[in-house]
Amino acid sequence: MTKTNEIVHLHNHSSHSFLDGQSSIKNMVARAKELGLDAMAITNHGNIFAWVEFFKECQKAGIKPILGSEFYMTDEHDLKNRHAHHLVVLAENEVGLNNIVQLTTRANENFFYKPRIDLKDLERHKEGLIVLTACMHGPISYWLFDKMTWPVPGEESKLKEAANIPEAYRFAHELKRILGPKNLFLEVQDGGIPEQLLINKRVRQMAGEMGLRTVATQDAHYVNKDDSTAHGFLKAMAWGKVGVPQGESGFSTNEFYIKNRKLVLTDSDIKPSEVDITREISDRCNALLDLNKMRLPTYPTEDPRPSIEILREKLREGWTRRDIKDPKGVYAARVKHELKDIEGAGLEDYFLIVSDITDYCRKNDVMLGPSRGSAGGSLASFLLGITQIDPIQYGLIWERFYNAGRKGSMPDIDTDVEKSRRDEVIAYIRKRFGEQRVAQIVTLSSLGAKQVIRDVFKVAGIDEGVKSLIAGLIPAKNEDHGSISLKEAIAAVPKLKEYSEDAKPFDIVRGGRVIRTTSWKELFDIASRLEGCYKTSGVHAAAVVIADDDFCRAGVPLVKGARKEDLICGWDMDSVDALGLLKVDILGIATLDVLKTALGLIKERHGKTYELLKLPLDDKKVFQLLGDGYNQGVFQLESNLGKSWSKKCQPQTIEEIAELVAIIRPACLDTGMSESYAKIKSGDETPSYIDPILKPILEPTKGILLYQEQVMAICQAVAGMDLKDADAVRKVIGKKKPEELRQKKEEFMTGAAKNVTKKVAEEIWGWIEKQAGYGFNKSHAVGYAVMAYWTAWVKANYFLEFLTANLMHAKDKANQQRTPQDVIAQFVNDGKLKDIDVVPPRIETSEIDFAIVGPTTISYGFSHIKGVGASALKSVRACQGAKSFTEFLNLASASKMNKQVVEAFICAGALDGYGIARRSMKAQYALWDALTEKERSNLGFYSGVLLEQLTALTDETTLDERKKKKMAVPNVNRRAKIRALVDEFNQESHRDTVAQLLVWEKAYLGATLSGSMADLERAMSGAKHTCRDVGTGMPPGTYVNLCVVVEEMKEVTVKRGKTQGRLMSFITLSDSTYSLDGSCIFPDLYDKVRLMGIDVGDVVSVNGKMSDRGLIVNQMRLL
Repeated sequence: MTKTNEIVHLHNHSSHSFLDGQSSIKNMVARAKELGLDAMAITNHGNIFAWVEFFKECQKAGIKPILGSEFYMTDEHDLKNRHAHHLVVLAENEVGLNNIVQLTTRANENFFYKPRIDLKDLERHKEGLIVLTACMHGPISYWLFDKMTWPVPGEESKLKEAANIPEAYRFAHELKRILGPKNLFLEVQDGGIPEQLLINKRVRQMAGEMGLRTVATQDAHYVNKDDSTAHGFLKAMAWGKVGVPQGESGFSTNEFYIKNRKLVLTDSDIKPSEVDITREISDRCNALLDLNKMRLPTYPTEDPRPSIEILREKLREGWTRRDIKDPKGVYAARVKHELKDIEGAGLEDYFLIVSDITDYCRKNDVMLGPSRGSAGGSLASFLLGITQIDPIQYGLIWERFYNAGRKGSMPDIDTDVEKSRRDEVIAYIRKRFGEQRVAQIVTLSSLGAKQVIRDVFKVAGIDEGVKSLIAGLIPAKNEDHGSISLKEAIAAVPKLKEYSEDAKPFDIVRGGRVIRTTSWKELFDIASRLEGCYKTSGVHAAAVVIADDDFCRAGVPLVKGARKEDLICGWDMDSVDALGLLKVDILGIATLDVLKTALGLIKERHGKTYELLKLPLDDKKVFQLLGDGYNQGVFQLESNLGKSWSKKCQPQTIEEIAELVAIIRPACLDTGMSESYAKIKSGDETPSYIDPILKPILEPTKGILLYQEQVMAICQAVAGMDLKDADAVRKVIGKKKPEELRQKKEEFMTGAAKNVTKKVAEEIWGWIEKQAGYGFNKSHAVGYAVMAYWTAWVKANYFLEFLTANLMHAKDKANQQRTPQDVIAQFVNDGKLKDIDVVPPRIETSEIDFAIVGPTTISYGFSHIKGVGASALKSVRACQGAKSFTEFLNLASASKMNKQVVEAFICAGALDGYGIARRSMKAQYALWDALTEKERSNLGFYSGVLLEQLTALTDETTLDERKKKKMAVPNVNRRAKIRALVDEFNQESHRDTVAQLLVWEKAYLGATLSGSMADLERAMSGAKHTCRDVGTGMPPGTYVNLCVVVEEMKEVTVKRGKTQGRLMSFITLSDSTYSLDGSCIFPDLYDKVRLMGIDVGDVVSVNGKMSDRGLIVNQMRLL
């Protein structure tokens, strides 16, 4: 490499410095290469998330990567002190690398606002480190700056700190003592901030006095100078600011970008010698990440035999347990083939570890899913009990899961367990494989296209309605059905493109003044620069790392998890894979909780025990249920798409359920593949094949290329490839990289020449290249299909138990899209089609959870009432013996039931058994709540209901008599106050109205159990149909007339077609018979609906027409 004197930037932030750094790793490194820089450091705030990506990108660009971090320094790590200074730490060698990893872990212990270390931590892990004293927020610069004598315009009157020169020198001497003068450098910067020049002067003076050297850094937070405005928006997002005036966010200058030596020294306070030192430091920093080995833990066992022998024995045991019949030797050949690949890749410990986990689940009655992902294609996994589906039976391919072409990497095995017991399984993994070697994995959340538009517009002060309208234009997915970028969205949506190119300036006014003059083009440009910036970290939903040594020796950092006391692996999934660490995925699936609960109810009520793996797979009732689209609660098929396409396709086998799972993906729907599949299956069309050689491969899926495995089979049949090479073709087509595609096409054409003509080969290649990107993993589809069948079987054969189980697990089934109350409403609604009533809870009889109380009746569980927490449930038992409302209040008070819970019970109907109107009970409880503890206790001296007791308590005519009996009496003021409250109560009406009852039930129970407002208007509306009529199968083309309540309106922006950019709505309509979700209002009618002010909760008359997707609303009016 040519010798250069270029600067080496030793202090740089990527977007991994959450909402502070704006640079992507790719852009940082590309800019460094463009400027001719040959080395560069990464030093994000308090984390090393970017290390692996940075290291790989630098190696690819021929730039030397220097790994480090900018730590937060505090006086005493274990004290709760929010004030923390910055300190840049670089790894000189592998020892230093591991010490930064350990310091990162230490910084996240006893987490307090930020990950922090102190000097004692630094001293314990000082070896192999080079330390720089950071920016103006570094401890030395901070204490050297005299904030008393440096006025800030507009803030002259504010109290400021004086410089604390002794403290700065004390800290510098401590660093020098710990690190030695060769490993400590005092940072100087010139970012165009006047204060920095004073600091530089004092830093240089300190360096001269202490025998230290100064080094120049840029503290780059963005790549280019013109990124500074976007960076200011990013900082405003971090501070949560809305409507920020122009120029009032971000750094005070625009100089914190990546520069070359010439720019750093031009018109600058930086000295050439301080730049030269950056190269000296760079030459010393030679720490490397080892990305070239697989770090698989050894399976812990007392058995002295090699792991491969233990694995062979477990496979033989599995063969016997599964009762394999193999007259043609197919299974034996497959196991032999898989075992050869496993042993050749050194994966025997991997399979033993995962099978150990699933063995624990079986032994401890943790229900397992049938299979997820490509692991279903492994016979070894099936024999070991890792998966529950036989790959030979369903024609699943080992090479889709793993093959010799992937040597050096590990396959992915996803294990589904009950959601309620996932933590237990992870606790077992920790105990079994080592507390210091097992952790959940961090995930980093970034600004996607829709979110970045919303956040940029929020900072700029754009009106909420306009913000939602423009953000709503952005599609959820791109053409390949991955996450869409802003650039892709603009290209796909003309209206969005129009906004992005509109450079006409406009003013944003807030509080009567113009805060910003901007244009849509400028805001879109800012958004595009910030897209992809990381905003926060979280815990991965499934991934768990198992290290090959204790984390402190394995180079695995730990960071704060969901709770500050939880530490998780500080490498994300991509980093874990690159470092060769073992990752296992343990997913908590609420459907398994539902199934287990339902089977328990079946056993309890009918005395029958069923094993899911032994269910008959040809139950006609199951396929009838699916053909009717009665799919609520059926795994993967309960969406509106799942229901409508299930009716359309009428699946009759597990394989056809798998095909249904595959075709309802957006990719298949958008390309017309789903429609073709349905028409061929129904006999309306016949399949066509480019060449007869394709027919055996495509005929099982009605001539449609549904599965990735079919791409592999085509490559094998047409081009004579083995499955290893065919899998490589599949992956390259998915990546769509032109050079790799060209190479694989040449290989395909060469092999195909032996079987088909060149023209046919060209046509087949072009077809699979186009279609294969939408292919689904067949192993995954079959695993999902089996789970779908299990749920459908229980629903078809034991509906009451299935419904109850789903209600019991409403909280487990809730997610970001639906609350527990939403889930309850869906299943209460589902029960209506089978005449199953869910009745409000009753304090005197109901259970804590949903319970079956009759052949067609389910009692609502107390634990599911909104606002009723776990602590309140302890009070329920204590109150269940109350014979009157007054007695209930006494018992509730004694058991510490709070006001919120009492009111929830009243409004939910739980106290209706006392024969008092709910509105009256609310008012009486208000009276009760106004009493003192002593006054409440004295009510026991008086007979009657609460109002009679209060009247007697405050009766002036019996005052003397009560005093003679030494009965406690409120004083004159309290008696008057209580009488006034009673008089006020008596003057008001406390009759319940249906409307009020329904509002309360919807709010607290999620469903209206006492009827529907639509019932009150039905006679006058002249409605001809009910929601149940529509829900039980009106054919497409049928005209519908309803009287309904609007339960939900989901407003969306039309993304394409003549009405692009306009608003439409998907609505949920209900009456007492059923609830219809997914009904559609197109833009022309929706404009009128909005003008009429129709909203959620309104009773409306609806005219519409049925389509194969549901109800299309043609007319709507308020009643």
